Amino acid sequence: TTYPLSMGCWFRSNDSGVNQILMSTFELLGDDSDFFNLSARGAVAGDPVRFNSSVLGTVSSANTSTQFLVNTWHHALGVGASATDRKVYIDGGSSGVNTTSSTPTLISQTAIGGQPDTVPTIYMSGDIAEAAMWNVALTVADALELARGYSPLLVRPEGLVAYWPMLGNNVGA
Repeated sequence: TTYPLSMGCWFRSNDSGVNQILMSTFELLGDDSDFFNLSARGAVAGDPVRFNSSVLGTVSSANTSTQFLVNTWHHALGVGASATDRKVYIDGGSSGVNTTSSTPTLISQTAIGGQPDTVPTIYMSGDIAEAAMWNVALTVADALELARGYSPLLVRPEGLVAYWPMLGNNVGA
């Protein structure tokens, strides 16, 4: 819940017109939050995947240089090596970087498919699978392995702290 950390998952959005939280780790502080999150930013020009770090509502973001496409599975990975070194990848490439100093504190909660807040509003519109978090900064090579379909259990397993497979489809069941 502090640096270094990495979070990643597979996602398939069905709406490119809204912002969607894929996964987050956070601490609610009144109306603002300290958090790290990985999001699909459909309401932002270029529809990037974004890795965010926020301290009391001041958000620092790394954005991919390639957009996500609706109804297509993508792998997203956010990597926080330090307070001034954050990266984000889509499908193992198209990385974006952010070097603004940002160190969220008191992180104690995790959410998949949204980020609870005092008034929760930003949810995932679509599907998520293979969500995982590590307490190490994953590398470009690690991002490529995950995007090629390697299980998070096989990528830097010594640093893997949480894994939510969420496999299967229960729609209509």
